Amino acid sequence: AWPLWLLSEAAVERWRTGLPPSAAAGVRSHEFRGERGKVLVLPSGEGGVLGAAVGLGPLSSWASLSPWHLAGLPDRLPAGVYRIGDGLSAEAERLAVTGWLHGSYRYMRYRPAVSTSARPQLQVADSPQRALGLVHGAASSLVRDLINTPAADMGPEDLAAAAASIAQESGAECTVIEGEDLLSRNYPLIHAVGRACGRAPRLIDLRWGDTSAPKVTLVGKGVCFDTGGLDMKPPAAMLLMKKDMGGAASIFGMALWAELTNYPHALDFYLGLAENSVDSKSFRPSDVFIARN
Repeated sequence: AWPLWLLSEAAVERWRTGLPPSAAAGVRSHEFRGERGKVLVLPSGEGGVLGAAVGLGPLSSWASLSPWHLAGLPDRLPAGVYRIGDGLSAEAERLAVTGWLHGSYRYMRYRPAVSTSARPQLQVADSPQRALGLVHGAASSLVRDLINTPAADMGPEDLAAAAASIAQESGAECTVIEGEDLLSRNYPLIHAVGRACGRAPRLIDLRWGDTSAPKVTLVGKGVCFDTGGLDMKPPAAMLLMKKDMGGAASIFGMALWAELTNYPHALDFYLGLAENSVDSKSFRPSDVFIARN
């Protein structure tokens, strides 16, 4: 595997002096100074690749490294197998793996399968940091898949099915309150937002973990598409309203993370799912609803 040298501006000169003379000359001729976002692939003397230098900018320590320092690399490096160079802290290694996976993400639901053999690959030795980086990458990809799916295929019922799937895989308890039951169970605002749509609104409650342990409760907004109801948004504002369920999608990512890391404490996730559509049942500007609280 070819090394990826992650270099702050302050580290470039010391690194360059340790290179073979021809490679050091190449660094000078390309005026690589470690600026953030700069990538320099160094050829070997045999027509291959010696490695790639990645600029981190004025990074003061590994504690300042972000996954986004590496997220652009899968699109900017020639195909091949790479490895992270030596000297990273354990936390920096995790962030590097997570960043690489962020940049490798592709939304493939409506596309034919595409081979990844022509894309750069990252080789990382087995370690707790690698494992955690893979978990974070998987959780992020799940969130992005849910948000990227158009509302025609990601309505309240589809998000509820995803919740049921996660509950089944992780042993969580999943409770669903749907449609008119939201009123009898005193969730009037979720009902009001989704009552005009033929796809019934619902509240999902996901719970798992040791009930005697400290509990974390998170709430995710899951408006699968928000027209604004009778107060309709202009087209430009409505174009990306499929992402209005991003809060709920982020909760799904947290749920996957908790499952894969065997999170030891109690978790309680509430997801309010609805599609805000236009109909005679839509709520109107100036209507008054009494909330649960």
